[in-house]
Amino acid sequence: MRPTLSLFVAAALSPIAAFEFTRSRLSRSFGTHRNSQSNSCQSVLSVPCASQHRHCPPLLFMTKEQDEDEEIDPNSLGDWRTFRMNLVTASSSIGVTPDVTSIDGITLEDEETSSSSNSGKISMKSATVSRPKSVSKRNEEILMAQNELLGEEYLKGAWAHESAVPEVGGLVCRMPLEAELNNPSSILYKRLQSFLESENYRSTNKKSSASLSPLAAKTAFWYRGAEQLLKNDLEDISMMANENGKIEVEKLGRTSLELLQLYIDYQQTWQHVCLVVEKDDLVGTAKTIAINRPMAFKLSESLGRLVLLGAFLATGGVEKRERTGVETQLLVKFLAAFENECGVYVGGPHKMEEPATMIHGISDLPGAVEISPGTGIFMGGVEAACDGVLSGKYKPLDFRFFIGHTSYEGGELDRTVELGKYQPIACSRPLVLKQCIQLPKPLWHEGAYT
Repeated sequence: MRPTLSLFVAAALSPIAAFEFTRSRLSRSFGTHRNSQSNSCQSVLSVPCASQHRHCPPLLFMTKEQDEDEEIDPNSLGDWRTFRMNLVTASSSIGVTPDVTSIDGITLEDEETSSSSNSGKISMKSATVSRPKSVSKRNEEILMAQNELLGEEYLKGAWAHESAVPEVGGLVCRMPLEAELNNPSSILYKRLQSFLESENYRSTNKKSSASLSPLAAKTAFWYRGAEQLLKNDLEDISMMANENGKIEVEKLGRTSLELLQLYIDYQQTWQHVCLVVEKDDLVGTAKTIAINRPMAFKLSESLGRLVLLGAFLATGGVEKRERTGVETQLLVKFLAAFENECGVYVGGPHKMEEPATMIHGISDLPGAVEISPGTGIFMGGVEAACDGVLSGKYKPLDFRFFIGHTSYEGGELDRTVELGKYQPIACSRPLVLKQCIQLPKPLWHEGAYT
């Protein structure tokens, strides 16, 4: 949902993004006035009074120097993520008419509504969006068996909603390939629009969307069109394969080449759910970890070395580093704690030779660092985790290990969002901390429907 009110839009962003949004709105709406004596830049708004020839004194806003010097302590913001979630949930009920029972597939009825539905009326009290209270009962049962405390936290109030920009502690979810085709910067965008406007496609899709709301019908219309266009174009490309079954890329046209590149990238990142662990908007760098690509559920000695020490020390260089006995002692402890049960994941293609990143939700674990204030998501503290598991204080599945990550430079992560490749998602921490081990319903669907 994208509220039209500026305040709602600003509130739905992260604090920094909201501030930038508000400042840009002020600059565009009010104009800029430069004071030649102080050499400062101030935003000025002239408010009309009753007379058309008089104006009230201008409202002065923060100077540029004050703006740059002022820093916000994240800890002073309180639980702003939950506040934003509540705001998004509250705003989702705006505009609900009392004579409908669902909007875009989301049921508006509760127990009170169903009892009065025979009369065809819905009370204003019940005319609010009822989000799914359970995405998958089986997923919840698995979580409770793995981590009872986290499971209870999940059941009490797991949530997720779209975010305007990627933020540390939030997720970015891989969108369907069809979404990329609907981006105006794509070469295939014009072809998609032409296909959607064709009489042949329109005539075959009138009845299929008749039962949907206008917004849902419009979305379904272009999505099915993109789906059909992709199928047709990929079949055409496959027909160009030579007698050995290979496609000669140099013979492909520009449009076919772009589609093939998009398709290959999509296959490699299909339904990726990635945790943003670092993001610097000033230099445009970011780092994400895929949290739903399981690699192993138990540790062999070689895999344990790889997770704990990294690829280099797990092979030829390990003997040199283990002469002091420090690494050997830690490895023995690590294997004793996690050998029989351990969640190991492929976090991404970059730096896979380095030791794995350990993610957990234990705030007082020695050596752990919160990835962003208020998220309740922590990194590090492997040795303390081993001691805790061996003492029985923690369970092995209280921790998740990720080999590799994905690095972005030059604002590339934000660019992927603009292109429709990824959708930023703000979420509660149970969605990040829960293990993704043989889930009946994939995590990608939980993020979409929680």
